Amino acid sequence: MMYRQIHSKPKMHELFEKCYKNNMHSIWAERELYLPGHDYEEFRNILDKNMHPIYDSARRQGYEEWQWSGV
Repeated sequence: MMYRQIHSKPKMHELFEKCYKNNMHSIWAERELYLPGHDYEEFRNILDKNMHPIYDSARRQGYEEWQWSGV
């Protein structure tokens, strides 16, 4: 939902630009994920490709996967 908002509303995009410059620590997110033009599947696949290794590493260290409650 955020991805659609930042690419369809200029003010939202401006706020996103200000925020990610100081808070986005993953180069792949800037170079791949938040580029305009992705549909839902493309966005999801890029996110999965880059986050899956991090989740795997955390599981090997004994962490459980966080479950979103939808709240």
